[in-house]
Amino acid sequence: MKIEIFSNGKPIKVSDDPAQKLCTQCHSPNFNHGSGSQDDRTPTGVHEGLSCMACHSPHSNDARNSCKNCHPAISNCNLDVTTMNTTYVDIKSPNNIHSVSCTGCHTEKEKKKF
Repeated sequence: MKIEIFSNGKPIKVSDDPAQKLCTQCHSPNFNHGSGSQDDRTPTGVHEGLSCMACHSPHSNDARNSCKNCHPAISNCNLDVTTMNTTYVDIKSPNNIHSVSCTGCHTEKEKKKF
C-alpha cells in the first residue's frame, strides 16, 4: 500500500513503484501527510507521479544527468532543462526540482505564449 500525500488538502499522485516505499521510509511527510513537510520529497508540480527512481540511480542515488533521460535537448518552453534555474543546477535555487512548476519561472503573461 502506498502512502497518501496531500497538497493543500488535495491528494497528489504518488508513484506506484514499489521502490518508492523505501524512499519514503526516511523522506516522509509529517503526521498530516503534507507534501513537502518534514523531509518529504515526493515529486509534485511538473514531476508529480514520478518515481524517485526515475531520476535517482539505484544504489548510488546519483541524479546527475537524469533530466536527459526523459527530456529532449529542450523543454516544452524551448529551454535546455539542464540549465534551468532549479536545484538540479544550483542547490540554492528557489525552484526545488521535486516541486518545480511552470509558474515557478513563468509569469501569467508568459503563460499565454504557450
